[in-house]
Amino acid sequence: MAMHGEYKQESITSLRTLQLQFHNKFNLRVLSTVQLWEIKAHVSTFMTSISNIFHHQFSEITECNFSL
Repeated sequence: MAMHGEYKQESITSLRTLQLQFHNKFNLRVLSTVQLWEIKAHVSTFMTSISNIFHHQFSEITECNFSL
């Protein structure tokens, strides 16, 4: 179960990092098209990492069930 906490902490850290990047880079009233594409890229990367974390956790859970 140590892995679960590790991944959870990693996802929380990633979320905070993304939030800081968003505030630091895009704290403007009007965003250019380029900046919007950058935001989309950040969010897409973050969602992919979260998806991978959940997929990894689910794989571990099913492996444990089958090994019983």
